[in-house]
Amino acid sequence: MIVSDSTPLIHLAKMDALGLLQQLFKKVYITEVVYGEVVTEGKSINAPDANVVEKFVDKWIIVKSVSLETSEKIAKEYGIDVAEAGVIVLGKDLKLAVLINERLGRIAAREEDVEVIGTIGILKRALDEGLINKRKYLNLLNRMKDDKEFWIHPSVIEEAIYRIE
Repeated sequence: MIVSDSTPLIHLAKMDALGLLQQLFKKVYITEVVYGEVVTEGKSINAPDANVVEKFVDKWIIVKSVSLETSEKIAKEYGIDVAEAGVIVLGKDLKLAVLINERLGRIAAREEDVEVIGTIGILKRALDEGLINKRKYLNLLNRMKDDKEFWIHPSVIEEAIYRIE
């Protein structure tokens, strides 16, 4: 099980790789705020990934509420979005790792003693566990590097490619 922020869900859905989360973790928890960002806001702009994520809600993607007060406190302390802070709060509450891509959110999670992984880490774990092969892994990374819809710095992606080649 893992707790996910919005961006990794969006990225994995865009790459038709969202199912890797179920294969790796069985259940994925998200906060109501993350659901709002990914599904509600996504559908309002006709983002296809919103429908992909929504299809799995209440199956293996589980929406949970968290303390808004605690989330706002963490958001203010670390200068992060309240959605990311809520993911950290839920991760702490459930004693689970969190899936966050944004640098400040990752730093905040570590400071709060919550294990953190990102989209690239998910793809690497899927490769290591034989869920995808090296070619698929490199294709997904190159797609993230070449497509402006993915919000991971190209140098981070290039480092992941370099380590595997």
